[in-house]
Amino acid sequence: MNKRLITILSVILVLTFVAALCTTGFAAKKLVIGYATKSSSAPFWVILNNGATQAAKDLDINLVMLGPPKENDIVGQLAVIEDLINRGSKGLVIAPCDSVGVSPVVLKANKKKIPVIAVDTAIQGNGVVTSFVATDNIKAAESAAAWMGKRLKGVGNIVLINGMISQGTGKDRYEGFRDYLAKNYPQMKIVTSIAADWNEEKALKGMEDAMQANPVIDGVFVGWDGAALVAHKVLTEAGRKSKTVICGFDCYDQSLRLMKQGTFEADVAQFPYKMGYEAIKTAVMAAKGIKVPARIDTGTMLVTPDNVDEYIKDNNIKL
Repeated sequence: MNKRLITILSVILVLTFVAALCTTGFAAKKLVIGYATKSSSAPFWVILNNGATQAAKDLDINLVMLGPPKENDIVGQLAVIEDLINRGSKGLVIAPCDSVGVSPVVLKANKKKIPVIAVDTAIQGNGVVTSFVATDNIKAAESAAAWMGKRLKGVGNIVLINGMISQGTGKDRYEGFRDYLAKNYPQMKIVTSIAADWNEEKALKGMEDAMQANPVIDGVFVGWDGAALVAHKVLTEAGRKSKTVICGFDCYDQSLRLMKQGTFEADVAQFPYKMGYEAIKTAVMAAKGIKVPARIDTGTMLVTPDNVDEYIKDNNIKL
C-alpha cells in the first residue's frame, strides 16, 4: 500500500470519528446534565419530564434522562444515578424514590464535585444538595385541610390515603393535612390513615376497609389523584359518594372531568412543567458555577368547581 493511499485512508478514519462525535453531541462539547426521573408514565411525571426536555432544548445542553423500572424501585434508581455519574454528567437532577435511600449516590456526586438538584421530593441524610425545586407540599396540604374544614363546617370523619411516607413529598402532604386539622378543626376526626405508597391497588384495599369500618365518611383527602379516582369509584359503586367530599392532589384529567360533572369537589394543582423546567435550568446554572437558591417553590393552587374552567383554559388542558 503506497503512502498516498495510507494518508487518504487515515483522513477518512479521522473524519469518520469526528462525524461520530458530532452525532453523539460530544464534538460540540455541550454540557451534559443527568436526570434521574421517578416515572415516565404517570400523568404528573409525563408533564414534568416534558418541562425538563424543553429546558434542555432552550439551554442547548445534552440531557440524559433515565428512570428505574418501577416508580418505587430505589435499588433501580441507585443504579440509574450511578450510570449518570459514570456518563460524565456535570450536574444531576434527582427525583428520589426514597428521600434517604438516594443519599449514598449523592455523596458520590459530591466527591466528584457534581452539583445535585432534588426535584419534587426532598433528599435527606448524608450528602449535599445544591437546590430543591418543588411544591411546598406542607402549604399545599394545609390549603386542602382548610378547604375541607370549611366545607364540612368543622365536623366530620375523614379518611386519608397517603403516598409513601418515607419520601418527603408523601410525609409533608400527610403531616401538613393532619396537623392543620388538629390545630384548626379539632372536632374533625381522621378515622383511617392508609399507607398506600403511591400504589392504586393498596389505595383500593385501604378504601374498601375504611368503608367497612366506618359507616359515615364525610371527607377523603389523598396524596395523589390516582388514589382520589379509586376513592371516587369505590364510594360511587357503594352509593355513598353523595355524602362524601373528595380533595385530590395533582389534577388528573379524569378528576377535572368529574369535577365538571359535579361529583369531585376539590383538587390541589401543582405546576409540574414549571418544576421540570426550573430543575434543569437550576442544574445548568450550578454546573457553570453560578449560585442558585437553596429552595425554589414552584407553587400550587386549589382547584374547585368555581375556578376549574379557568384552570383548564390557563393550562391549555384538552379534556
